[in-house]
This record gives sequence, C-alpha cells and structure tokens, in this order.
Amino acid sequence: MTPSKQPMMDGEAPPQEAPPQEVATQPETALSEVTETTEQPQDGIIEGGWEYVVPTYALSWIVLVAYSWSVLTKFKRGS
Repeated sequence: MTPSKQPMMDGEAPPQEAPPQEVATQPETALSEVTETTEQPQDGIIEGGWEYVVPTYALSWIVLVAYSWSVLTKFKRGS
C-alpha cells in the first residue's frame, strides 16, 4: 500500500500504511537456515561431536599430568 499523493487539508491526519502481518507457517515446513544447511534434529540434542571432545579431554589430561609432575619434582628437590 502506498499513500496517495493528494494534498492534505488543515487538521487532516496523514495517511498511514497498514502494519505488516505475520504469515502463519506450519512447524514441519518452517525450518531455520541452520537446520536446512546442517540437517540436525530439532530436539535440542547435538548428535556426534566426539571428534572434538575426546582430543580435548586427552589434551587436558596431558597438561594436568605434566603440571603434576613438575610440581612433584620441584617439591622433592626443595625438601
């Protein structure tokens, strides 16, 4: 809707456009862009991902062991 270009009379309110209306969609057909591209389920559970979790835990374990070893060697050297 476009407002008409007629001259306004004194005291007359300017023409207003109708507010946009939302279109109702069915949940089966309304998919987000992320879902469309990754095809992940919509149940809130992330499937897979262990290729990231396992190396992260392994690296954390290696750092913890190395730190513990350094603390123990400095403690034995000092006493």
